[in-house]
Amino acid sequence: MLKYNIFVILLISVFLVGCNDDNNDSDDNNSEIEVDLGLSDTIENISYIEGVYDISLNEDETEDNTVDIVYLSINSDGYINTYDFQGDTVDNGSNCYIKNLSTGYNTSINGLKISHDASNNRFSLDELNWNYDNGEITSVSYGGLSAGTMLGINGLRIATSQNLTTAVTESEMEQLLCN
Repeated sequence: MLKYNIFVILLISVFLVGCNDDNNDSDDNNSEIEVDLGLSDTIENISYIEGVYDISLNEDETEDNTVDIVYLSINSDGYINTYDFQGDTVDNGSNCYIKNLSTGYNTSINGLKISHDASNNRFSLDELNWNYDNGEITSVSYGGLSAGTMLGINGLRIATSQNLTTAVTESEMEQLLCN
């Protein structure tokens, strides 16, 4: 029986070696096969949501009718950061930003990365969703609540494309971080 098994293994080996196409002189036989395991850090359609959003508190939203300048940034890698400008009338500080305050807005999502669900046209982070259509964020929702422009709930303050600002960039705010 052992001789028979060895014979079968040798026969299969000879057959497999004989199947090689000797007429093909190119290096294609040695080319690597790329397999997409879905582990890429790149988020599809990130340009739909990437940018700096103005989530400032206006005069009618504060107790003393002042303005609190706050920006939410979603970078090209999908990470969320909140920047609170200290030189506004609420903070009365220097012309600098505090990044990801331990108190205030978005503390539960700062520094986290969003995910993309292309089949449902949305970006998500836990219960928080940014819904899009034709490349533009159309609404934000949290749990069962949804808003067309700005959503403020449970310490979150999130905006849609209508609040996307180009007046300030994340790199500019990073250069002006408070010491």
